[in-house]
Amino acid sequence: MDLRGLSPTQLQAHLGSRAAINLYQQARGIASCRVGEQTARQSLSQETTFGVDVTDPGVLRDTLRELVAVVAATARQEGIAGCTVTLKLRFCGFEPHTRQRRLPRHSDDARTLFAAGHWLGKPLRLIGLGIADLGTPEPVQPDLFDGAAERPADSERERRLTVAVDRIHARFGAGALRRGLSVTDPVDAAHCLGETPAG
Repeated sequence: MDLRGLSPTQLQAHLGSRAAINLYQQARGIASCRVGEQTARQSLSQETTFGVDVTDPGVLRDTLRELVAVVAATARQEGIAGCTVTLKLRFCGFEPHTRQRRLPRHSDDARTLFAAGHWLGKPLRLIGLGIADLGTPEPVQPDLFDGAAERPADSERERRLTVAVDRIHARFGAGALRRGLSVTDPVDAAHCLGETPAG
């Protein structure tokens, strides 16, 4: 049956008043929204679902590294950075959990995002990482008194290295070069899990 052949009364009997009017108008090319109208991106994320429960910490860590690399590269391509890092987990019983960590400044650095989102624990069926509270990347001013001066994350040298890696990926593909991400980064990964439960 052709939707355009139905009257508003017939549609209301099945869909209710508001949905019927909306569908009736859209079937006739009358719409309140404009085609191609885009709103600003609110978040950016990547996730993967495993066919079986995964318990191997190395597999989980490597998978998270790959997801982080994609999120970070996409953020850099779009000229955005996130201030909130969300880790999405689905355990063996398919119960979903999310954990959030707020960064002190907007970042598109894969090592910073990995350290904030890193968590290994029970067997997982799904793992994902996203960023929100988007803004422009902010440089880090190292604090001479907390040892941060020894960490190059988000420094100018690190930024140049990241740009070079992005260019290699653009030319030879995402698998052409991988950067190491350390689990021993000064951000305490176990602390990330308990900070701000979001779900």
